[in-house]
Amino acid sequence: MAMAGASTDPREADKCIGRGKRMLAEQQYSAASDHFSEALCILAEVYGDLDYRCADAYKLYGNTLLVLAKQEASPLGADASAPEDEAGQAEDEAGPAEEGGEGEEDEEDLPTLQLAWENLECARLIYEKEIDRLTSLPRDTKAELKVAGLGLAEVYIDLGEYQLENGGLQDAVAEFAKSLKLRQQHLKCDDRRLAESHFLLGAALDHAEKFEEAIKVYLDAQGILNRFINSHKVNKAAVSKDLEGVLQELSHKIRDAQDQLARKQAKEKATANSKGPGGSKPREPASVTEGFGGPPPEFGKSSGGTKKREPQVLSGSLIKKKSRKNPVPN
Repeated sequence: MAMAGASTDPREADKCIGRGKRMLAEQQYSAASDHFSEALCILAEVYGDLDYRCADAYKLYGNTLLVLAKQEASPLGADASAPEDEAGQAEDEAGPAEEGGEGEEDEEDLPTLQLAWENLECARLIYEKEIDRLTSLPRDTKAELKVAGLGLAEVYIDLGEYQLENGGLQDAVAEFAKSLKLRQQHLKCDDRRLAESHFLLGAALDHAEKFEEAIKVYLDAQGILNRFINSHKVNKAAVSKDLEGVLQELSHKIRDAQDQLARKQAKEKATANSKGPGGSKPREPASVTEGFGGPPPEFGKSSGGTKKREPQVLSGSLIKKKSRKNPVPN
């Protein structure tokens, strides 16, 4: 899988991941994606494409590509971590992409959002397979299950974010709910990551106009954060100040959802009264995906549409070709 001359030392992959994480901290997403793709090339060459030791690299690479896809869709455009002239020069030096077999998809033309999904789905498949394996073992695998379960929970969050970008609001709700369930299994009741999952699920339910459910989930997130603050006896004031903005946003979202729910109920009541006894049934609300745009070109639709294709195991050439557009600085 690795390109000629590429390292096949797993320790080099660890270094690439470390460099990628530093780039993420600096919001240099293009550079970070290149480091993660390099790590993935090495690990897949050494261990195999769907080995558990590749899961973290797939997750990191997919998450970073998802950020880049959001930037591409933004009016402000993608991040400028790699100057356009340098990226173009690197692509020219690399030469034209090799032609694949008949019927093979042009790897250079893959949308970033689709490539993000491919990586995240590979990570999901690996984590789920590992959890099934650990569950079947006769020995105590609680610690290992926690690591794999929390890794999978992060992938579900990214898949939920992908569904929001792809117009699949109902699927986003399902992904965030799966993430929350896993985190509830493995985390303490005052862990901030639980609050994050509640917040994301609440926001998706809010957009889907399921206001009663959203309010409950928001309140749960609020309660978790308050328990987290109270668990820090020594530096409670500092922790409280750090989370002040998040709690204020939660309060705002709760009030807004309550207002939306009241308006929705008032409208439904007015519609029912206007029909009178024996009147026709009020029109069903519009689809929750209305107004969110369709899927990327030549890509699967969300629930209610055509079935999306299975993720393809990524080849080294695919990863390398994608990264040539944004070369890693020396």
